[in-house]
Amino acid sequence: PAAAVAEARRALAARGMCVDLAWVAAALADATGPTLAARDAALFVQYLHCDLRTAAGALSADEGLPADVARWHDRRLGRAVVLQLEAREAIGDPSARRDARTLSVLLTDGAREVAAFERAPVDGLDAAPLGAKIYVDADALARRGVIL
Repeated sequence: PAAAVAEARRALAARGMCVDLAWVAAALADATGPTLAARDAALFVQYLHCDLRTAAGALSADEGLPADVARWHDRRLGRAVVLQLEAREAIGDPSARRDARTLSVLLTDGAREVAAFERAPVDGLDAAPLGAKIYVDADALARRGVIL
């Protein structure tokens, strides 16, 4: 039913996971389980494995990344969002200690892209596969269009 699809989409969006209604409807049709919690868990697993570039559709201004985040300077993101890892490059000194490395990444909410740098090493980011989902807190700072 349309109400269940809309409610599932709202529940995902409340956690920073923005996808369009068509994706939610298709995912719910595949998400099975004896309880509502089991269905929600199956939906979450599908989200983790989906490609946000096809699942996000057209996001509204209050969903995902702010449209003008690439022009921001010294502003907090203001809302939590789950982004997909699109590219990664080590930009630090290759001879430095592992904990001194710096990664530059390209992230997307499916509709918009933004660059980001590690401020401190993020466990597993150097080995995360492209397509991995990354939770970015609402307090994340954007400086010169780059999320830190």
